[in-house]
Amino acid sequence: MSQTTKLEVLNDGLREIVDRVNADGTKTHWDVIAKFGGKDTPITGDPDRDTVAITKIDDYTLEVVNKKAGKVTTSMKLVVAKDGKSRTNTVTGKTATGADINNVLFFDKN
Repeated sequence: MSQTTKLEVLNDGLREIVDRVNADGTKTHWDVIAKFGGKDTPITGDPDRDTVAITKIDDYTLEVVNKKAGKVTTSMKLVVAKDGKSRTNTVTGKTATGADINNVLFFDKN
């Protein structure tokens, strides 16, 4: 799988644009604008979630809660480096089959 993610910080929220090539060669795309404040925002195109809620902790840290069919699937803490060139996502939750998720992802800006 490979993925390109563009995050655009807005005055009152965040825009996420994702283009993914899945392991089986199919492509997935979504483009969502979610306002800060922790309220569920509908998202289409992402097979793993149908809503996202974002809370801004500070200028570099966000908390994200993803849901599918009204149930929390994952919670994430996103921390952007102060130079803006990378971010770290700490993800916890459950897969669709009930397996635990506990991942730390590092993203590098090219």
